[in-house]
Amino acid sequence: MSRELTLVEKMGVEFEERVVAVNEEAYELLCGMEEKLLKDSDTESSFVEKYALRTQVRMLVEEIVMQEVVNVFH
Repeated sequence: MSRELTLVEKMGVEFEERVVAVNEEAYELLCGMEEKLLKDSDTESSFVEKYALRTQVRMLVEEIVMQEVVNVFH
């Protein structure tokens, strides 16, 4: 027995599709920026220094992505 979707259900489907699209774009941007920043700062350093740098880069890039992608679609 098939039935037509209600308006609320249709809006839910459209919202979910939009969320998936924004999420994909955000992760692509995040990974690309993170990789570029880490490649540009590729130096001989200890594991702890590299880990700290990676953590700082990730926090910076996440903030940029939030401002550039997620908040724009909100």
